[in-house]
Amino acid sequence: MTQRPLRMTARTTLPSAAAWGTLLLLGLQVGCSPGVGEKPTPEVTKAPKVTPPVAVGSGSGAVVAPVAEKVAAGPPGVDAPAVIDCGATPADMACVPGGWHPRGVDEDRDGCEQADEPTSGPASTPSAMVWNQSFWMDKYEVTISDYGQCMRSGKCPVAAPLYQDFSDPKQPMTGGSWYDAAAYCSWRGKRLPTEAEFEFAARGPEGDKTPFGNDLVSCDNAVVMDARGRSCGTNKRGSHPEKGKVLLVGSRAPGRYGIFDLVGNAEEWVADWWSPSWSSCGEACLGINPKGPCGGGATPCKGHTNKTVRGGSWYWGPECATGVRRRRYAPNNHPAHHFGFRCAADAGSAVKLPNGKTN
Repeated sequence: MTQRPLRMTARTTLPSAAAWGTLLLLGLQVGCSPGVGEKPTPEVTKAPKVTPPVAVGSGSGAVVAPVAEKVAAGPPGVDAPAVIDCGATPADMACVPGGWHPRGVDEDRDGCEQADEPTSGPASTPSAMVWNQSFWMDKYEVTISDYGQCMRSGKCPVAAPLYQDFSDPKQPMTGGSWYDAAAYCSWRGKRLPTEAEFEFAARGPEGDKTPFGNDLVSCDNAVVMDARGRSCGTNKRGSHPEKGKVLLVGSRAPGRYGIFDLVGNAEEWVADWWSPSWSSCGEACLGINPKGPCGGGATPCKGHTNKTVRGGSWYWGPECATGVRRRRYAPNNHPAHHFGFRCAADAGSAVKLPNGKTN
């Protein structure tokens, strides 16, 4: 069967009546970003310390000790560019200082068993050292309120969460397509992070398993499924309450670089076209600032029909909420899943605000 090229269009599935109610509510909302944390110090050799004692959302507020960072060495004989200082970082973003970092693992033993696991084996293998230039990443997942501002500006397609009780303005925006996420980031003068950048932010230069170290996360530091059920035992209203829900962004304390919910809460779209393993991706996923097959982006990529999703979610256990785990899905999000996203930007770039001004 021939795959028809995908185009940057609004989702073909119209929002439900409940979703339209959410959109009308958003028209009365004034977009806001979560509270501003401490500015990261743009050092190359050490990530900024995580200092907020309590997260901004409604959760445990557990404080997690910051992970000390070191500078990793690259492959012998490979010269990397000079690392750029992040400079004045926008208040709602975090600086990830550039450098070499591990990407992937040689053996994935965490046992995440999502239904779309490639038959060829874990997509997270093998390990390699790659290099990324310094970049900025949103501290928080994009919220429903944030996306509503973009819709009202006419720059984002109409989209809305698909589950009941997923409609609080400060919950992550879920239910949209990859194209919706890319449109929002473009409206903000940003872009979706690459897979390599997402993994760098989550694992750091030493390649830890999660933003909090080498142990799997728990409900103390991430919104995942545990023995109490999905969403750390938080049921959603309406039918099938046991399916849980995404919690407000920032419901747990931040991990490395001061970034919230990078694993758990909502799985997140990234820029790259999916490849079934790092080895099958080859040179496009190696070296300096790798962007994956065809350089990522919206232009159809021959031999690649899915985009990549990272980070784990409220619906799955800690074994899926790592900086290593990769998942695939159709960029038009059909049939619809509940993926979220956040944006990134090159260090030192001007980032547009909804009022047309820049940081």
